[in-house]
Amino acid sequence: SEETRSLLRIFAAHAAIAIENARLYQSLKGHSATLEQRIEERTKQLAEASRQKSRFLASMSHELRTPLNAIMGFSEVLLDRFVGDLTPKQVEYLESIHGSGKHLLGLINDLLDISKIEAGKMALHPEPCYLPQTLEDALTLVRSEASRKGLELSLEVAPEVGLIEADPAKLKQILYNLLSNAIKFTPEGGQVTVRSRRAESGVEVAVADTGIGIRPEDQERIFGEFEQVDSAYGRQVQGTGLGLPLTRRLVELHGGTLALESAEGKGSSFTFTLPIRAPLPARA
Repeated sequence: SEETRSLLRIFAAHAAIAIENARLYQSLKGHSATLEQRIEERTKQLAEASRQKSRFLASMSHELRTPLNAIMGFSEVLLDRFVGDLTPKQVEYLESIHGSGKHLLGLINDLLDISKIEAGKMALHPEPCYLPQTLEDALTLVRSEASRKGLELSLEVAPEVGLIEADPAKLKQILYNLLSNAIKFTPEGGQVTVRSRRAESGVEVAVADTGIGIRPEDQERIFGEFEQVDSAYGRQVQGTGLGLPLTRRLVELHGGTLALESAEGKGSSFTFTLPIRAPLPARA
């Protein structure tokens, strides 16, 4: 009958759809398996490339540090007049040599540190640190640099800030990087202020400046490796583009966070928060 034929046509259409779905499913399974295999192979290739990069950086850092230390050491000897007086032009040349060597050595050290973090080989050695003194020590390290630019340095520490558990060398590196960055991008006569207070999640440290500021669209980008502020003043300032990404990673290794507030032409404030107690080392 016509009703039976209609039912058969419907069943046939459903059967055809089911067969096509089964075929597509098998095809998709094959593609998925192939894709998984390619992803696995690519992951292995990337891991091997990362290991090779780490080995290369470790080797090259040693090869480059030795002659750089000699260049910087001898230029310091000459600048200190241990071998006699210098003409103003000689002083200018030697300061350029020493400054370039210092810049290159900083780049090598930052590259090596980032490589260690990426490879999971950066170990923290936490111990009790009296934070107010650590902040004062960090300011002492950059005071002469700030003085040359006529910058005012100030420190504001809340009474409740005291001992924290952190890697003292890495904590000083975090502070030095943020202070150097603030001084570098603050024009002459500006101000750099360090503030610290207790926070709900631990202790908070802010490094604020009255510098050039950062545009909203650049505020996350600057935490990428080799990224730099694109401004007329920023292009005059020499930098590696590694200080901020390295600083963020060192803060995160301590179980903390690093945030930025900035307004173009008004200045920036980099704030990091650390727990009072250092995180336990990850199990291998």
